[in-house]
Amino acid sequence: MFDFSGWIISVSGVCLASIIIDLILPSGKTNGVIKRVLSYVIILVLLMPISKLFSADFSLNELFYNSEYVLQDNYICNINQSKLSAMENSICEDFEKVGIVGANVSISADIFDVDMKINAIYVDLCNVVISGNFENIDIKTEVVRVVQKYVIVGEDKVIIYE
Repeated sequence: MFDFSGWIISVSGVCLASIIIDLILPSGKTNGVIKRVLSYVIILVLLMPISKLFSADFSLNELFYNSEYVLQDNYICNINQSKLSAMENSICEDFEKVGIVGANVSISADIFDVDMKINAIYVDLCNVVISGNFENIDIKTEVVRVVQKYVIVGEDKVIIYE
């Protein structure tokens, strides 16, 4: 079913816009070109109901707008950088909960990809102090366990510096 009221509003809007543009533009060669373009637009708007009668999928939106979305690389990079920073902070906080205080975590990933593939996780234990009741823990096993709680990677991707 065709939306007749929408079509009337489109026709009147295009006609009103063409009248306003005609009043604003000075006389000359560009005025003639713009009037010709506006007349083609008016014809397209007037012919829209005819295409609906033949059940063709015709829309001015398809003519003038591209339906594909383009993701901006900077936006993806910033979002992924924020995710990595949050993961690094969360891992460091969990290290402190299990008695590993002073560890530094750095995650290497492809931040320009939408899916953000993680290449490696570097854990620096050079300045670590084992606190409280956790003096007898296996540090490497505990580090891998905490990291894998946040990131699904193999043990070979968790690189520990002591």
